[in-house]
Amino acid sequence: MISQNSFGNQASRGFLFLVGGLCTMIEYPSIHRLHMSVDAEEIIEISNQLIQQYPNQFSDSFEQNKQAVEDLTNIHTHHTQNRIAGHITRKKQGRTLK
Repeated sequence: MISQNSFGNQASRGFLFLVGGLCTMIEYPSIHRLHMSVDAEEIIEISNQLIQQYPNQFSDSFEQNKQAVEDLTNIHTHHTQNRIAGHITRKKQGRTLK
């Protein structure tokens, strides 16, 4: 699947998501967006990038983090949003190894 991002560049596979109004592309050559789920390493990478870019937007509350992920990204599947919010919550609570 080849898509055009908002800058007119071609991106083969990956996530194109909005973070605070900025368009960010995270490419994952192993993901076929329509047919495969996002693996744990990708959830961790996206979570870490969100925390790094917007540290004050997240807390140790899953519900608040879930809303922040929904507001800051254009990831449309609730399952993926919840996985990202869950990892951010565990990281903020100090319960993760990564």
